[in-house]
Amino acid sequence: MNKNSPIHHIPETLRLTDNVLIEASERFGTPLYVYDADLMNERWNLLHSILPKNITLFYSVKANPNISIINIFKELGANFEIASHGELSAVLQTGVSPRNIIFIGPGKTPHELNEATHYDLKAIVVESKREVEDLQILSHNKGKKTAIALRINPGRGKGTIIMGGATQFGMEKQQALDILINANRYSDLKIIGLHAYLGTGILEWRTIVEHTEIILHTFDDLQKISGKEFSFIDVGGGFGIPYYEGEQSPNWNELREPLYRVINEYLEKYSKTEIIAVESGRFLTGPSGVFVTRVVDVKKSGNKKFVILDGGTNVFGGDNRYRGFRPTPIKVLNSYNNTNIEPLTLCGPLCTSADQLAVDTLLPLPNIGNLIAFYQAGAYGLTASPGLFLSHGFPNEIIYEDNKLHLIGKNGMSLA
Repeated sequence: MNKNSPIHHIPETLRLTDNVLIEASERFGTPLYVYDADLMNERWNLLHSILPKNITLFYSVKANPNISIINIFKELGANFEIASHGELSAVLQTGVSPRNIIFIGPGKTPHELNEATHYDLKAIVVESKREVEDLQILSHNKGKKTAIALRINPGRGKGTIIMGGATQFGMEKQQALDILINANRYSDLKIIGLHAYLGTGILEWRTIVEHTEIILHTFDDLQKISGKEFSFIDVGGGFGIPYYEGEQSPNWNELREPLYRVINEYLEKYSKTEIIAVESGRFLTGPSGVFVTRVVDVKKSGNKKFVILDGGTNVFGGDNRYRGFRPTPIKVLNSYNNTNIEPLTLCGPLCTSADQLAVDTLLPLPNIGNLIAFYQAGAYGLTASPGLFLSHGFPNEIIYEDNKLHLIGKNGMSLA
C-alpha cells in the first residue's frame, strides 16, 4: 500500500529551510544531522508553560547527549537526568553542578556506582536492592553520605514504550517498603525520595495526568506505611511528538490545570516535598533535528523503485529500529518543481534488506545527487543507531544558531 509522508508534522517554526540544509550538506558532507538551537529554546519554554510552576524540569540526556545541546539546556536553567557514566561525564564537562543531576538506569555497574559516589549528585536513583547494598558499602568505605531515591514500579503504563508493569525498571512496592522500614541498615545512605516512570512517547495529555495520579498514589502509600516523608519525588514524564500519519499532538495547554490539581493535592499532604521532578528529552530535542542524506542511485526492481542513500539505519535507526513501513516526515529538498510523485522505497547503503527508511512512500522522484531530509530527528537519532554496522562511519552533527552553522559532532563524538 502506498503511503504519504506526514510532512504536516514538520514544525512551523523550524528554521532549517531547504537552503540551510543544502548549505550544511555542501560544507560538512552527507549523511549529517542538523539541529535548530532556537527551536530547542522554544520547546523548553513551551513545556515550562504547560507544567505547573512547582515542577522542576530535568533534561533526559539520553535523547541527545551532544555536549553543545547539553549546554543549551544548561543555559536555560535545566537540571539533568543521566543514565550512564558517559552521560555523567558529558554533563559535568559543561560545568553543570552535580547537585542538578540525577543518575537513573536499571543496570548501573559497580564501576559506575563507584564513580557516581565521587560527586555530590542530587540523587542516585536506585533500581534494586543490590544497588542499595553496593552504595552502602561504597559510601561507608569513603566515609561519606550518598543521596539516593528509590525507583518504584507501580504497575503498567501507557505510551509507545512501556516502562511500568512487568519490565526491568525499578522495584516492586514491597521491596521498596522493606528498604525504607530497614533504613537503619543503610546508615551511610540518605534516602531523599522516590522515582517512577510509566511510559513514554505519549500523545494524550490525560495519560500524563493518569500516570501522575498512579505514581503519587503509590508514593502516598509508601510514605504512610513507612512513616517516612521525602523532599524529592520524580513522576517521570513521557511527553511525545508525532512522527507518523494519523498521529497528532494534543493541546498541551489543557494539561496544566488538571496536573496542577493532582500535584497540589499531594503537596497538601506532604509539605516537606521540595522538588517534584519531571523528565523530558524527545519533546525538547526531537522537533529540532533533521537527518540529511544524499541519493547515490535510483533503480527499479520488479514493479518497485528504489532510491539508494548514503545514510541508512546504521546512522538513522534510532529507537524505532525499523522505520520504513511507517514513514516519518520526509522531503526531497528543493523538489517543488517536480510534480512526478510516485511510490518510492528509500534504502541506505547497508548489505541487509532491513536497511529501508521508507517503503512505498509517495515522494517526488529524485535524481542522483539530490538530498533527502528526514524530520523530527533530533532525539534518539545518531546515538541510538548501530553506527559501527558495516563500518561506514558516523555523520557529522551541525547546529544552526544565530543564523550560522556550527560543527558540534564528528566521528560519533561531541566537539566541545
